[in-house]
Amino acid sequence: EAPERTVIARLRSTIVILALMCLLLISVGAVTSWVIGRRITRPLTALTAAAEQVAVGTYEHEITVGARDEMGRLARSFHEMAAEVARAQRELQQRAEDAMRARAEAEAANRAKSDFLAMMSHELRTPLNAIGGYAELLQLGVHGPVTNQQRGALTRISRSQPHLLRLINDVLNFARIDAGQIRYVVQDVPMNETLAGLEALVAPQVAARRLTLHYDPCDSEIIASADTDKVRQVVLNLLSNAVKFTPEGGTVTVGCDADETTVRVHVRDTGSGIESDRLPSIFEPFV
Repeated sequence: EAPERTVIARLRSTIVILALMCLLLISVGAVTSWVIGRRITRPLTALTAAAEQVAVGTYEHEITVGARDEMGRLARSFHEMAAEVARAQRELQQRAEDAMRARAEAEAANRAKSDFLAMMSHELRTPLNAIGGYAELLQLGVHGPVTNQQRGALTRISRSQPHLLRLINDVLNFARIDAGQIRYVVQDVPMNETLAGLEALVAPQVAARRLTLHYDPCDSEIIASADTDKVRQVVLNLLSNAVKFTPEGGTVTVGCDADETTVRVHVRDTGSGIESDRLPSIFEPFV
């Protein structure tokens, strides 16, 4: 037996002790949870901030995570990845700057070359025309009688002068093309009439080499949208090459066909053709 007051006091003391222990445990648990949460959220916050910086193109954002657990390893891996991307970006930017400088230098050199070619061509055409004119006057005997040997030399001059003039005109045309100064007058071009008219222009060359020029007439309804002069120039170049490189007795054939969108002109010859290793360079300037 014990007094009621004593028993109740002991119960109260036990309840107080239990309450204090519970508060202590809750406090310790809260502090522990906060510490653990901070250890987890801090690296995640740092990674999130770093990812946002990477998203806007900044790769040098430092991630400070000293832990050696999974989060620490993840943070260090992310930091190494960002550093590698930053190095790659700097290298790429440097290469782009080098390429832009090289392009600017190449464009400047190309402009200088085009200007030089244009000036040279203009300067050379005048004396060449004068040479041709004086040679013709000498052949006509305007300045006195001409011997047979002199006449032969003048004939060679007369043949060489237009050839050289054509070469210079080609250089001038190339300079104009390179400078973007070639103008095109696009219109309807009746292909049959255009190609048929080229026969007379190459007839002397064909006769001199004892060749046969065969024109396969185009359909009269084939109309190309093009520059008439440029079409004649291109096809005439092809015909001249074909005549030049076809042995005596050979044949040069010209024709064309078309579909709904494209007109194709064909120039064929019985020559040896172009060597396969030269094909990649045949459209280079002056080749």
